[in-house]
Amino acid sequence: MNIGSFVWNVFNGVLRFGTIVRMDLNVSGWVYCSVVWHDDEVYRRATGAAVPERLYRVDELNLVKESKFEELADINPEALLVDGLNEAVIGFGHQFTSAPVAIYDYDKCIEIFMRDNDWDYEEAMEWMQFNVIGAYMGA
Repeated sequence: MNIGSFVWNVFNGVLRFGTIVRMDLNVSGWVYCSVVWHDDEVYRRATGAAVPERLYRVDELNLVKESKFEELADINPEALLVDGLNEAVIGFGHQFTSAPVAIYDYDKCIEIFMRDNDWDYEEAMEWMQFNVIGAYMGA
């Protein structure tokens, strides 16, 4: 990690992304980082009005990987991905008590099904509803 590195952290149950803006070595040998968190409104609402700036020990931060799929595997190794729809993944999301999962662009999924299977819109939408959205993947 260096100044300018893009990092993530789960703090108080909220997944946050930010950029390291300062790094300091303290007397005990630990490196502490100052992070500017991006789009941090969810965290601010969850923790109260003012969020004091704090330094994060380097082992409290995780480097964002080059691939969003590597990133998701690090955050949630049990996350499921839909075969053939990687290009429709737009990011990650999670509810307060659950691990992050892949978030798909619904319209992009329909386009992929239409393109790859030579289906019309109705066929692709029916497949998406029944086999993706309605799929039972276990408890």
